[in-house]
Amino acid sequence: MSLVFHRNDPVVQVAQLGGLVLVRMHGLVPELYGDPNAELLRAIDAAAAAPRIALIARVVDSRPPPDDARERLNAKIIEVADKVDCAVVCLDGGGFRAVAIRAFLAALRALNRVRTPIQIRSDFESARSVLVEAHAMDAETLAEVDRFFATPPAA
Repeated sequence: MSLVFHRNDPVVQVAQLGGLVLVRMHGLVPELYGDPNAELLRAIDAAAAAPRIALIARVVDSRPPPDDARERLNAKIIEVADKVDCAVVCLDGGGFRAVAIRAFLAALRALNRVRTPIQIRSDFESARSVLVEAHAMDAETLAEVDRFFATPPAA
């Protein structure tokens, strides 16, 4: 099984590997790149064919999505919630902005109508550990996950 990219540009990468959805965002998404959630929703739809789903996202120096995008994503998570093993978001970086975004996501998680096990982490190794513990995968799949997050974004 190999990664299927739903988006691969210098700012946002969204890929799917069976029931895994992988997301990496670098910085603020410029208007010209469009809404990254459209590809994320397609990747979740594709992953939903698998018996179990897991999502891992690594976000570097970004901001929370607009309300309408967040609502679409929440609706999709509600739609597939019974299949989700875990969803983990890694917000790399420190400082007030990163702390504020982590607090915002934690508040959203608390208010979410679905009890999907969403974890928020500040370092990638911790996020990866959550994924490994919650979602059964073989060594080859884990190697693909590691390659996705280690490979520099498309130029």
